[in-house]
Amino acid sequence: MRVLIATDMEGAAGIDRAQQCFPGYPEIFRAGCRHLIEDINACIHGLRRGGATEVKVAEGHALGAFRAFDSGDLEGTPEIVRGRPAMEALESWAQAVALVGYHAMAGTPDGFLSHTVTLSTALRLDGEPVGEMVMTAATFGLSGVPVILVTGDHATVREAAHFLPWAARAEVKRAATITDVTLLPREEASRRIEQGAAAAMARRDGCRPLCLPEPLETEVHFWAPELADAAMVLPLARRCGERAVGFTAPTLRDALKFFSVAWQMMMPARDRALRQQVDALPEVQRQRDQWTDTLLRAWLRTPSPFQANPNALRTAL
Repeated sequence: MRVLIATDMEGAAGIDRAQQCFPGYPEIFRAGCRHLIEDINACIHGLRRGGATEVKVAEGHALGAFRAFDSGDLEGTPEIVRGRPAMEALESWAQAVALVGYHAMAGTPDGFLSHTVTLSTALRLDGEPVGEMVMTAATFGLSGVPVILVTGDHATVREAAHFLPWAARAEVKRAATITDVTLLPREEASRRIEQGAAAAMARRDGCRPLCLPEPLETEVHFWAPELADAAMVLPLARRCGERAVGFTAPTLRDALKFFSVAWQMMMPARDRALRQQVDALPEVQRQRDQWTDTLLRAWLRTPSPFQANPNALRTAL
């Protein structure tokens, strides 16, 4: 049986700080990568123990742009897939999908680092809030491929029990808030993932693809009204609230494309708002003044490399 392991990062066992998920913090990020690698290897062990004949791994965190792991880090050096086009090609290859290191959807108060794609967006399909778990499962559902395993924190496996009740689940940590989380010991977390993967293979015949009825009433909710304003430039978008835009999507793929473009459209507005907040900090103002003063002094002290010809200008006049 061909199984795809689709990974995220925030839900990995051992990760208890947001900085562990971003390469802007190199040492901390490498530690986070090691935790994710151990989760993936535990899943590979369990899948193979349960009879999986081929395993591939799709790096989903930032669509693989962060390169959290390489094939040599993983048991059996499986093929690693990164980027949306390559992942879409796997829809016809996979016979089952395991979601490893996933997190809960935006608005989940007891979900560690809960969000939906960005920190500023949430998604509703036919009025029901959904997150990245459903987005992934429903996409593979279009090809008749079921999700058989979900690993993550308590809120994530609770979400899986609601949307994917047939899938095996492995809880590796429990959060009280989006930042306050209690971790399982590393060995126990790996054991749960491996056992969950083996159990998923044993019950795979009882798993079914997630199929959402089409068309889909799609709503994208934002943190602030000005972010929704930015998304209203999309054709066929309609305002469905102070902080939300909507679209009647003929298909699931259309719904997900609308969501993707909507959040990309709001990013400049969000970044401007964040810059304004940062610029208002006294220490930032001091640093900006120092930078401006240094730049001005360097400009005044450095001989100009340019050569003007005033005589030519006078002739032209």
